[in-house]
Amino acid sequence: MNNRADISAQADRQQVGGTRALLQAHTAFLCDVLPLGRRTRIMDIGANPTNRPPYADLAENDAAEVHGFEPGEKPFARLDAQKGDSEVYYPFAVGAGGDGTFHNCRNETFSSLFAPDVGQIKALGHWEKALTVVGTTSVTTLRLDDVDDMVRPDMLKMDTQGAELAILEGGTKTLADTVVVMPELRFFRLYEGEPMLGRVDQQLRDMGFMFHKLLPATSLRLMSSRIERLRPGPTRNQMIDADAIYIRDIAKPDAMTDQQIAHLALLADSVFGSFDLVLRCLDLLTERGEYSAELIDTYIDKLPDKFRVAED
Repeated sequence: MNNRADISAQADRQQVGGTRALLQAHTAFLCDVLPLGRRTRIMDIGANPTNRPPYADLAENDAAEVHGFEPGEKPFARLDAQKGDSEVYYPFAVGAGGDGTFHNCRNETFSSLFAPDVGQIKALGHWEKALTVVGTTSVTTLRLDDVDDMVRPDMLKMDTQGAELAILEGGTKTLADTVVVMPELRFFRLYEGEPMLGRVDQQLRDMGFMFHKLLPATSLRLMSSRIERLRPGPTRNQMIDADAIYIRDIAKPDAMTDQQIAHLALLADSVFGSFDLVLRCLDLLTERGEYSAELIDTYIDKLPDKFRVAED
């Protein structure tokens, strides 16, 4: 593995530019008119490329730079092989700092610094094979604030199977200017000792974030002796986890700079589709003299029809 100094050396802070032909019209408009000053900085911890990331449109169109961390050897190799010019990845496990054990599961998406909780998994009745540990690796976890010149992201995305709280606690300085955090919140314990949603939520609130919304959750059926008599679709009632969106407290806009509000607006538009939040951000910038009401109306006119009230 590289040492910590390599992170600073590899960090890319290029300016906004290049083609945006593939962006939605409303997103491209924001890229052109917002006082962004630079590309939006996204930090993705647990960047295992199982699905297209929600920020992909921004990264692929030169509107965002991605700084990703993935300790799994195979997923890191895939990320490193397919990365674009605005992406850089590091093979580190981010957490509380110090020595740890990385549990490699049969299904690599379940691999974690925490050992699977066999009793919980058995009670759930699903994923027993997927969560079987096939090997362990000794790792030294990286604490974000211990790295000199660590990039300060506008958005932090975490999918780390239990390490979210330790990452937040060890990154208060690094995340001081962050406006969006997208953690995976756990409702049903899968790993021994993993922090559940309540502790992660409280930490984020203590750091000045507010809960914004929950994205579609993973839910399963609790197994029983007669479960086969129930239809699977409407009886998946046990919520397991879900990605959530936390934003810098919008009720305290004076604590944000124009640039922070601009990056929040762009992320709300492109990454998690909160157009009401975009309009609130544009209102704030208008009040500060950055915009006219006509520009806000132009943005609304560019949104898809399903989001706009039909005009007479």
